Amino acid sequence: MAVSRAQCKQFVINYVADSVSVPPSWITETTDLKKKLLYDSSTFTELAIAINNSHWHNAYFFPGELNGCATPKDIIDLLYERVKSS
Repeated sequence: MAVSRAQCKQFVINYVADSVSVPPSWITETTDLKKKLLYDSSTFTELAIAINNSHWHNAYFFPGELNGCATPKDIIDLLYERVKSS
């Protein structure tokens, strides 16, 4: 079954919201994770590990692979590309 970008968006937005204890409606694709939510390399590594541990549509990221992301959109796009090719 194909995964839509909207499903990837929901997964990422919900994870980010849970990680900072805010409602998902407070997180948009353009939220600056580093400036607004104080994400750092360890937080991005935790996200990669959480995706890996969830076995969500066989998506897999190496620890540190998400460190270059600045917004949920960056993560959503990477995740969508990953699940499309799995």
